[in-house]
Amino acid sequence: MAHRARFATVAALAALNLVGCASAIVRPTSTSSMPQTPSVLPSASPSPTPQPPSVWPVVYTANNGQQLNAVTWYGTPAGAINLPPGSDPFPMPSPDGRRILDWPRVISPQGTVIATINIGSNLLRDVAWSASGDQLCIITSTSNQGPDGGALRIDTDTPGSPVHFVGTVSVFAGGPSIAACDPATNRIVILNVFHEHEGGGGAAFSAVLATWVFSVATGRVVYHASYPGTNSSLSATQVVASPTGRYLAVSRDERTDVRDATSGQLVGTVAGSMPLGFSGDADASLLAVIAAHGNGPVVWVWSKERVLWTSSQAAQWSFPDPGVAEVLVGVVHANEGFNDMIAVTASGRTVTLGLNVTLLLPCPCPVGAGLAY
Repeated sequence: MAHRARFATVAALAALNLVGCASAIVRPTSTSSMPQTPSVLPSASPSPTPQPPSVWPVVYTANNGQQLNAVTWYGTPAGAINLPPGSDPFPMPSPDGRRILDWPRVISPQGTVIATINIGSNLLRDVAWSASGDQLCIITSTSNQGPDGGALRIDTDTPGSPVHFVGTVSVFAGGPSIAACDPATNRIVILNVFHEHEGGGGAAFSAVLATWVFSVATGRVVYHASYPGTNSSLSATQVVASPTGRYLAVSRDERTDVRDATSGQLVGTVAGSMPLGFSGDADASLLAVIAAHGNGPVVWVWSKERVLWTSSQAAQWSFPDPGVAEVLVGVVHANEGFNDMIAVTASGRTVTLGLNVTLLLPCPCPVGAGLAY
């Protein structure tokens, strides 16, 4: 299922091993006949218990299956969450980090379960946090529906309250992926994602076959687009949405178009073979893409067609700083281990949040990150 694949995109933080040096017993070398004072071994101090984070927003890494380490967007450690026993090792934090989704449980920063999502007998097909981090968008199917799904149910949920029915979406020859969830602005963006193989039988890749933008209030589609299929990743269509669902970035043939999500009107174009994500400000002013020639990331001020930042390291993903013109980009570490986490601000200044780490992605996340359905 998609939510498991989203969780599986996360891995463990490269743990900081605190190596305690063995204390040697020091014996006096004096030949005096005076009695020797026995040596005393110092007692080991217990490691301090990490405190839950209390500043927001934060992002999380994990150094084992039960503890999530928080870091601010300034790169400052901000405490940790100890997950309840039996938690999924790869849960999904909200964009601001105030809540953790361990389906179907919602967990607080104190590590307690504060809500359990009830979808009845339906099967979960995908789930994503809202841009504000206080609601969920959920796609489910009935238990007897096949892999192509047909008509799927769309709900929103405020943890602790009953789910709210929005509408249905029919997905064939692919699977659903929530690209944006923002009931506050009356928008949910859903993609139909298809998994193909190079030349029909080679390496697997994902392509987007269709986009729907729904009104949360009416459950109706306000914009729909279909894209041609392909058996080559070089010509596959990839789509991301801004956090509030205001804009879509649609990439194909090394070009990325930015479109108004409710009208489909073209509002900008930049070079890029795959979109990674917009920034979190209301204007979604920054857009991270994979370069048109090569595999490194480029962050654009897309409305001005101005390059803000680039890297030669291979790009993995990006996600927005909630409410801020800033985007966090994950690039492969130099030793090809985990990721370097680089925050890029609207001024072009960068802040390194972590080196050779991986983090828990607060999806929606890019289709190219390896989602399955």
